Amino acid sequence: MRLGAKLLLPCCLCLGTAVVCSGIYAVADLRHQRQSQALAKEVVERQQGLDRVQAQLVQVRGDVFRTLALIESLDEAAVDAARKTLAAQVQGLLGKLERVTGGDDGDAEVKRLVTTARPLFAAYLKQCDKAIDLSGTDPNIGIGAMRAAENTFGELAKALDGVTRRNQSALTERLDAEAALNLRLNIVLAVLG
Repeated sequence: MRLGAKLLLPCCLCLGTAVVCSGIYAVADLRHQRQSQALAKEVVERQQGLDRVQAQLVQVRGDVFRTLALIESLDEAAVDAARKTLAAQVQGLLGKLERVTGGDDGDAEVKRLVTTARPLFAAYLKQCDKAIDLSGTDPNIGIGAMRAAENTFGELAKALDGVTRRNQSALTERLDAEAALNLRLNIVLAVLG
């Protein structure tokens, strides 16, 4: 072997190693960016879904109070329609909550909070329906019956806030895990490069 080839061989090997490590880093970094974007999109969509559920729950609450305020001017058919609409809305909210939180990959805390919220939705529906029913005889009795529904509403709001907080902490945990993985990859490539 000639002297020129012997001198160029280490430089060519270093250059080849640098090119390979740069390629590995570029591919890994691109994959990491795509995973982070997908995670962010998933969390934003889930949070928007939770926000819609919370907003619709507040809307249902307002509808119940409007019905109670107007109950004396409503006929029996309108009251029955309001009660059916209330039941459909509350069941729809529960379904939306379960769809929004369904892809939690077995997050036990979210599942526990949703399991806690399920009977609260049923109790809230029952209490609001009872208040509407009692308002048919005397509106003041119906308004008084809403006190129990308000307590249940507060518990529902706390459960939904808990789901929101858990989603935020899960996002933080996943981002921290991805950052640690990216750091390990950078260290390995720095050692090799």
